[in-house]
Amino acid sequence: MGLYATLIDAKIKCPNCGQNIITDWQFNFGSVSQLPTYEIGDDIEWGAQSYGEPTSEILYAVAYPSSERLCSNCNIKNMLALVKIIDNKIKGLEFYKFSKWVKETILIGLDRKAKYYKETKYKEKV
Repeated sequence: MGLYATLIDAKIKCPNCGQNIITDWQFNFGSVSQLPTYEIGDDIEWGAQSYGEPTSEILYAVAYPSSERLCSNCNIKNMLALVKIIDNKIKGLEFYKFSKWVKETILIGLDRKAKYYKETKYKEKV
């Protein structure tokens, strides 16, 4: 996956058995050059080697688990999640789909329109 941001110790319910899963989730949105770590409630950082741009829209960043074995109860694998971001702040984490990989990196708005962000050179607005 290259450079990424990480949502640490995030809790999500296993969609298979309902048990709580706590693990780290890697995603590409905001600055990734320093491999930033976030918790729910944190603001997204921007700078060199950024994906996307700051927005007031609701968006969801596709997140990959840092651990292959996710649920200790049912041993579920190949699960992706969505990091919910509103007004540049991480608001939560939710199940997305059972898959190893998807092409899209961001889903935008309530209708969750898929978008693929390439790395951009973020320029702060003056």
